[in-house]
Amino acid sequence: MNASALDILAGAGSQQKEPLSWKAAVLFGTILFCGGLGLSFLVQEIFLGNGASRSAIVNSAAPDYRAQLLERAVSRYPANAGAWLQLGNAYSESERNALAASAYENYLAIDPSSPDIWTKLGIQYAQTDRPDKALEAFDQAIALNPKYEASRLYKGVVLLNAFNDLRGAIRSWMQVLEANPAAEAPDGTPIEKWIGYCLAASEAKTAGTEENAE
Repeated sequence: MNASALDILAGAGSQQKEPLSWKAAVLFGTILFCGGLGLSFLVQEIFLGNGASRSAIVNSAAPDYRAQLLERAVSRYPANAGAWLQLGNAYSESERNALAASAYENYLAIDPSSPDIWTKLGIQYAQTDRPDKALEAFDQAIALNPKYEASRLYKGVVLLNAFNDLRGAIRSWMQVLEANPAAEAPDGTPIEKWIGYCLAASEAKTAGTEENAE
């Protein structure tokens, strides 16, 4: 199998880690120092606000450090879906996949309407050896938005890698191509290439079965 298809789940959601800016370091230091009311206010402003401060400060932190602070945020504001999403993303970036799945589950318990988050959850299930639950999550994403490419792409990857279901993978990726003939995997590999491999492998498998039957 094309290595990009086999390894795609392992790299899903990973991002380049950037050093913490001095402004973020000062603010995070203030959070750790203040505690109590100060922590409540700062967590609310940084993690739960909608302004540029959340994007600039939270996203500039290393995933492990960001996760520690987001854990505080969700403990204080467990009904805030955005905080659970940020925490899931931080866990995913640091390859703590079981924790990422749990965070996305908490997000979806609050807002189950996002095909993107269902797809993120499916990826985490696949990475923690729960392929059946991964397929359920991808199917939920597809039910919410049949044109959402990522859910069908990753569903095909799981069908192929976890179940050796060549035809199922082909069907899933063909549906991607029907909506977008130029569709590519995250690494730039054309989906047509994956389908071509699976078709060739399926034909070889069928030929081998017929030979054994004779």
